Amino acid sequence: MRMRIVLCTGIVLCLAGALSADTDFTEAVDNLWSNVGNWSAGFPDDADKANFRNGVSAVLDYNAGIIKNLAIEGGASKVTLVDGAELAVRDWSIVGYNGGEQGNPHILELLGGLYNANARLYVGYTGFGLMIVDNDAVLNINAQTLGIGQEENGVIGGTPRRHRESLDECLNSLAVGHW
Repeated sequence: MRMRIVLCTGIVLCLAGALSADTDFTEAVDNLWSNVGNWSAGFPDDADKANFRNGVSAVLDYNAGIIKNLAIEGGASKVTLVDGAELAVRDWSIVGYNGGEQGNPHILELLGGLYNANARLYVGYTGFGLMIVDNDAVLNINAQTLGIGQEENGVIGGTPRRHRESLDECLNSLAVGHW
């Protein structure tokens, strides 16, 4: 009997791992995150990575709950949070994960709403990334790493940066607030 319980538990755990998936935002219907027809494998949840590739532009227009990862990559793509939008990412978020180019980066734009980065947040990992926080938007980096200009191809202002550099070494100034 004990062997059956162990075997059944193992099978359930294997199946649970197989259920997590990547889902790509496709813009098949429109640019709204809230439209399930825009997702290749349905809405992302806390076991899924949400991918934004090949120049798509998504508007997060509601409380999307928790997802596992967020990757803005492979051709300058953009994700915008607007008033009333909420998103929590339980593992890493990467803005500029491969691709983009100087003057045409991947963008995470917080123009309202709430973005909770519950693990690492990278802007410009192995590509060009830009993050904008404005209009009373809230960005919480919950005691985790904020990486700016990571790896060999991460850049800030056209200057390649390395993983271990500090924020002071990457930026001449950092303005927080609204004037």
